[in-house]
Amino acid sequence: MSRKNSSQIKAELESLLESYRNEPKLLLNIPITHSKKFGAVPSNKYLQETVGATQAQLLRYPELIELIRGLMIEYEVILPEEIASALEIRRNMKVWWASLSLEEKFELKIFGNSIQFKNYIPNYRGGKNYKIVAALSSEFNDELLELGILDKNYVLSKDRAALRDSNIQERAQKKRDEWAYLSDLPLEDAGDLTQMTNNTEPYVQVRQLFAAKLKSVDSDSGISNYKIAYKHFVDFLIESSVPSDTPLEDILEEFLLSRFRKNYILPNIDNKNIAPSSAATIISCLRQTLKRATQIKNLGFTTFYDVEGIEDVGRVTDMYRPYSLGERKQINDALASDISQTKQLMEPYVYTGVGEYPLNSDYHVIPKKGTLDNARFLFENHLGCEPVFYGHTSSVFADAFLRIILSNDVELHQLYKDWGVIPVVDRALIAPFVLRLAQITGINSDSICALEIDDYLMHHKITSRPCLTYWKERSGGEKPYHLDIFKAELQWLTVSQSKAVKDIFDTVIALTKEIRKDAPAEISKRLFIIKSTGRATYGKVMAIESLTSYFNNYVSKHSIVNDDGDPTQLNIARFRPTFVSELIEKDVSIREIQLMLGHKYLSTTTNYLDRLDFSRVARQKLYAALKKIHTGALAQKNKSKRPKRYLDNEDQVVFTTPLGGCANIFDPPDFIRNSSAFVEGQACSQYNKCLGCENVMLIASHIPELFAMRRDYLLLMQNSRIMTTPYGVVIQENLSLLEEILTPGEDGFSKKELDEGERLSLFVETNIIDSAGA
Repeated sequence: MSRKNSSQIKAELESLLESYRNEPKLLLNIPITHSKKFGAVPSNKYLQETVGATQAQLLRYPELIELIRGLMIEYEVILPEEIASALEIRRNMKVWWASLSLEEKFELKIFGNSIQFKNYIPNYRGGKNYKIVAALSSEFNDELLELGILDKNYVLSKDRAALRDSNIQERAQKKRDEWAYLSDLPLEDAGDLTQMTNNTEPYVQVRQLFAAKLKSVDSDSGISNYKIAYKHFVDFLIESSVPSDTPLEDILEEFLLSRFRKNYILPNIDNKNIAPSSAATIISCLRQTLKRATQIKNLGFTTFYDVEGIEDVGRVTDMYRPYSLGERKQINDALASDISQTKQLMEPYVYTGVGEYPLNSDYHVIPKKGTLDNARFLFENHLGCEPVFYGHTSSVFADAFLRIILSNDVELHQLYKDWGVIPVVDRALIAPFVLRLAQITGINSDSICALEIDDYLMHHKITSRPCLTYWKERSGGEKPYHLDIFKAELQWLTVSQSKAVKDIFDTVIALTKEIRKDAPAEISKRLFIIKSTGRATYGKVMAIESLTSYFNNYVSKHSIVNDDGDPTQLNIARFRPTFVSELIEKDVSIREIQLMLGHKYLSTTTNYLDRLDFSRVARQKLYAALKKIHTGALAQKNKSKRPKRYLDNEDQVVFTTPLGGCANIFDPPDFIRNSSAFVEGQACSQYNKCLGCENVMLIASHIPELFAMRRDYLLLMQNSRIMTTPYGVVIQENLSLLEEILTPGEDGFSKKELDEGERLSLFVETNIIDSAGA
């Protein structure tokens, strides 16, 4: 076998890198060694053998080796703060564990209610005290606890071996028999589901679905993963107050996987109840189980929205931290540069006419004719100005063209870009548009990846305003996301947010026009699609589900660093808290933030803000507030001339307003008192803000009026231009408040009261429309 040249070695390394991106679990096959300069690194010897390179050839491409190391760090194969020997033991443990069958796990040697790892893992005894090795040992033991192999009620006693051998093994065998029974049942139609009776086990149809999926799982370790995922999914249903006899068709819905990730997995990671690596496996198993559910006829469940997997621990924390001002500027510059370059490449190719025909009658390159200009001659005159690639040619001219490029030792994709040609619509080309859309809207990554080409509306059917229609992570379904409600108050939104979104849609649709023709029907309308360049999926048109594996490349490409000078932890999820951070810095009220985020309840917004890291902004706001208090104390402003009797409402008079009752019409809250329309010493008359006032008193008799008010607000939005005026903000706020008030809850009105009030509202007229038209 002939020795490979440098270009071939580079191509092999790039292909290997892409395979690791597409299938990160392959990274565990790379041994970890120690480098004095970098610490833990992938084994050069292993990479040499894999790509067929000498040590000298491999060392010519340190940037590609570093990218492989970056992926190993990203997927937690390498932890930068840990030593190589501990990481290698940990890697061997993971490879060993993945190779075990379920039966082999039952046969493992146990002592002290723990696996005797020293019998299976080289050097384990010397490395067992490393924290990461001990943590992984605990994780494997926990899995055996879930399977019933280890005793959850383990105590130090002489009888523990007997208990394990009898009771535990007996229970474990019973569980296996139950799974086997359900797995043998057919499940092709909804009628095949086990009928719910008083004697059936809780969530039996859910378990039957998981059991049906087990038929297609080859390894016993995989079967174990699905059983553990089932247990967590049932825990999620219990936490969500889903009755145990609920039919499967009522449990399954499009956003189930997303809600499971958001409401169960992430909180348990935050509470350290689930390790991120285990969480990724759990989500993957549920994803595959839901795909199996879509194959069941007459179940009414045909599709669901996928979610990103779970990233490393550091990134889970970073999901709630906004980008710093410095990071924002760097990201802005990088995205603007990439999008601008892509738009230039989309311009029609300009024929140059350079070069000459360089081939002989056998289509071999004539000596000294293998120049780049002559390659361009072939490109323009014999290849139709269409890019061709190594290993995927169909003509003698394409083969000759690639031989010339290879002999000149230039990078093919970069050469196409230098000529003004888009080589392929891949992740690198589409990623900046995904990031930019996340940046200017604050929409989460799952919703962005699920966008379709017709989800941007120039005129919403109710408000006649531009909006993005995306699917929120909740059972509420479709949610219109208004783009420009508050752009006058927000500096970074003043550059016509809706136009920016429209530009992204138009550009991406044009960019993907040709590959969309080859896209599978189920993704043909997805906005963000790519053509794969990976070894296993080359040329396949795919939808972007995640950009996790690309983030490190993007940060490295543009040298984006945080305030400490370290590479920025780039993540789509961080654009949402950054978006909120911008709102807070502009003193936008929490009610307006609620509207911008599309939250139905104010409590959802406050809980979200509680999780965010706004320490810098909080300190600035606190300093400003303290300074204001201090200044006010020095100035000793005159106290209000309002009589104290009115101020305190000692007589407990309930004042009647056009909306309802007011606890004290002379003492409104600060957001009313600070407005220009309020006159100190006089009764409040800003009735359009009663809904948001803490003094408002609503009882059941007010419900018909509230429903009528909501009805007329919606009509007003549809039939007038008031939404283009400052009053549009008030209407949006009031509609949000009404939605919250008119939703049944323990602290609000009952469903019966609301149903009766809505019926009576048909006979109620308000003065909203008349006063607005005046």
